[in-house]
Amino acid sequence: MGESNIRDGRNYGIDLLKMTSMLMVVFLHLLGGGGILDGLEQLSLGYEMMWLLETACYCAVNCFAMATGYIMCRTRFKYSRIIALWLQVVFYTLGITLLFSLFMPGYVGLRQWKWALTPVASMQYWYFTAYFGLFFFIPFFNKLIAALDRRELKRLVAAVILLFTMLPLISRQDVFRLHAGYSMAWLSALYFIGAYFRLYPPKRDVRSLQSFLGYCAMILATWLSKLAVQAASSMWGSGELRTGGALISYVSPTILAASVFLFLAFANKSFGPWAQKVISRLSPASFGVYLIHCHPLVWNYVLWGSLAGLTRLPAFVLGAAVILLGLGIYAACTVIDLMRGYLFARLGVAGLSVKAEGLFAAGWTKLSDFFENII
Repeated sequence: MGESNIRDGRNYGIDLLKMTSMLMVVFLHLLGGGGILDGLEQLSLGYEMMWLLETACYCAVNCFAMATGYIMCRTRFKYSRIIALWLQVVFYTLGITLLFSLFMPGYVGLRQWKWALTPVASMQYWYFTAYFGLFFFIPFFNKLIAALDRRELKRLVAAVILLFTMLPLISRQDVFRLHAGYSMAWLSALYFIGAYFRLYPPKRDVRSLQSFLGYCAMILATWLSKLAVQAASSMWGSGELRTGGALISYVSPTILAASVFLFLAFANKSFGPWAQKVISRLSPASFGVYLIHCHPLVWNYVLWGSLAGLTRLPAFVLGAAVILLGLGIYAACTVIDLMRGYLFARLGVAGLSVKAEGLFAAGWTKLSDFFENII
């Protein structure tokens, strides 16, 4: 990774990767939660096209988590970061719950308000809950990473790949309770992979196009494996078609490989001053896109199954509709979060987070000391 794509210690390719990954997450939720995949006939052209798009987007969460390791392994640890992020989450959990209570009051009760005030404990967003837990281990992870030389860190990454991706695939069991990647343990593993590429970028000149072709190859291999299993099941099987989705998982070795290739493609990409300005302005809103469209009330009562009717469209029209709808949702949520960012700036939320950091750190230290004395 050359330094030409990094300005003031910031890799704009990684910022763009975070934006792209979040757009992919929107596509995943439209296809899955929206009811499109379930509403299509298996092995039909539309079904296979939508599964190809699904597979292409499945590395999104892995890329987002690796970006965290890439950025945070060289960033000074501050509790104010998690405080500010928690305030952003609560802004949306409370705000969206309030909107539903006004316009769809039948869906909001005391339980929903309780969940809105406790987004981590109630697991309103699985990724934020997992990241919240990961955050408090980051200073210890960084000390471990700093203490390891390149060979040792490479062995750690190899252990992650062998134990967390290969072994579960071979045994066909969730051996280490990674919950298909929906867990803090998997985000932690990806943190180390992202940190490795920050500290030890590839020696040879790996061009973005080469990495992107590697990503395409892994996605195609994953999709073809599913197609092959379903085709064989249709020809020689009996009863219901097998899904053939063994490799379509966050912890799949081919999806992880696709994630790494896509990560490198963006990390090696250079941008001009104008593009850097646009990326730096829009990238912080990417997490807000997730918080808005994945709010439990939005997910359960707006998104879930709402797009099943689109499955009657011709395959290519359906594909275009999903892409346009995904882009529209991403753009709308980005605008909303930019306004939220402006409001937070006017209210001085960042400054409040910094002031609250001292109290939070002191309380956390006392609590840690308490348990240390007990142990």
